[in-house]
Amino acid sequence: MEELYAEINGERVRVIRQGANVVIADLSEQDNPAVGRDAGGRVRVSQITTLGDYKILGADRPMLIDTVGNGSGSYSTSKYTMSVQPGQYMIRQSRRFHPYFSGKCQVVEDTFDSFELQSGVVKRVGYFSSSHTGTLSTNYDGYWLESNGVSGTFYLMAHRSGVETVSVPMEQWTGYSKVQGYNWSNFTVMLSDFLWLGGAALNLSLKIGNEFACLHSVEYAGKHRDVFITSPNQPIRYEIRGISGAGTLRDICSQVGTEGSIAESGLSRWVDTGATGISLSGVGTTYPIKAIRKNDSFRDIAVAIIDTAIFVSSAADSIRWTLQINPILSAPLTYTGVTGSAVQEASGNGTITVTQAGFIVAGNFQSTDLISPTDTLKQNFLSYLGSTPLNVMDEYVLCATPISASTVFGGITYKEY
Repeated sequence: MEELYAEINGERVRVIRQGANVVIADLSEQDNPAVGRDAGGRVRVSQITTLGDYKILGADRPMLIDTVGNGSGSYSTSKYTMSVQPGQYMIRQSRRFHPYFSGKCQVVEDTFDSFELQSGVVKRVGYFSSSHTGTLSTNYDGYWLESNGVSGTFYLMAHRSGVETVSVPMEQWTGYSKVQGYNWSNFTVMLSDFLWLGGAALNLSLKIGNEFACLHSVEYAGKHRDVFITSPNQPIRYEIRGISGAGTLRDICSQVGTEGSIAESGLSRWVDTGATGISLSGVGTTYPIKAIRKNDSFRDIAVAIIDTAIFVSSAADSIRWTLQINPILSAPLTYTGVTGSAVQEASGNGTITVTQAGFIVAGNFQSTDLISPTDTLKQNFLSYLGSTPLNVMDEYVLCATPISASTVFGGITYKEY
């Protein structure tokens, strides 16, 4: 049997020849990522493992997605409006760089509106990052859909650490006929999926009617050198720039998932306070015990806290412990790098205190006759160490508030993907 692909009347078809028989197969399902095959050529799975969920119901979620820029932004009823004037920019970027699992297709869905062409304005929605200084407009890495009001068309684009690797204008998409006349100002559902391993494939689809229509597939492997994006671990990002005009883009909802299990992936590590306990004398005062954050040189490495442990040395004493994100401390902690890791660690000293609580993601009460709970962070999106688009690393601090004067030990188990 011989199989090849051809284009007939603007539609890509599969031609199968077996002996004297020739069959032309419609690729409407074969190439449709929603009902056909993924970027790895396999039948899609119905249960996707969620890596990031960014709906903004009821209020914005700044601990999940951060907003920077010199334009204006406002939240209202499940959407965030970004507006710019000439020379301004606005960016919405998830604090999490999502882990990619080799050989498993990564699926990214974004919803938005106000994506129509506006003169002198560039809008981007996708799975990408950039430099973290200035206007965050250099060294792009990842891929995105672009509405370019300077050149006057839409693009599927990818960059590898600032080097353009994919740039396909809408008029050259294989599914261009399906999107001709599409009203980009309306609510839009974009689905993209890719198989990395350096750059096997990238698909772009749009919800049109009752199906996801595949608009373009990038066939990268065997045709180019090097990877098509430097890191497959990227954040969700919405971006608008007023190059010479004014415009608006609205972020509504997005999600990232992997088509496979993640249970056997990643490397677990442990850091602790060591063999000497930390004496806490101030009853009712909160002290940092153990803290970790990502090294800013490794912001794309996905790191999740798996568990925490805290021990009270005296049977007569008890504490309230919490795991906090970015508490304000009376003095900064001293961080050192963990050998062979993307993480930095720090320990408290019984003198530094928490002057303002951070975002508390876990906690409990503890004494020597109480067993520390496990799985307190299981399936919590905030268990992943985050960072801002400006490369400020989130500090995760295990804290203790003595109910009676105590000496405590503490540690954190984390996993790097």
